[in-house]
Amino acid sequence: MFKIQNLDQKTRGWMVYEFDRDSHAGRLYDASPLLTEEGREDYPSLLREAVMKFDHEWLINALLTGERIVTSEQIGNDTTEREVLPQTVKRLVLQEFNRFYCRAICQRASVA
Repeated sequence: MFKIQNLDQKTRGWMVYEFDRDSHAGRLYDASPLLTEEGREDYPSLLREAVMKFDHEWLINALLTGERIVTSEQIGNDTTEREVLPQTVKRLVLQEFNRFYCRAICQRASVA
């Protein structure tokens, strides 16, 4: 499991900087097929809030609350569907949160 260390205000500041850059450039992954329409609308602000004040676990819980995640997803080109499990949402969140965390750590190291 990826271990997040040094998630202090300096690192969070760089994470917000990286988030804002991606947001302004249209590079946020808010088009995930796991997200409902409500989820797509809420995702950017929830992700930014998690980066600023919380962590990936908070974001997972926020996405699983309400109707932000679809209940099932299509498998391949087939008409077969499977239930979307919390682990699938966790994988999405970890990829996104860690992307900003890693970039923040690099930014922090480059100015040290």
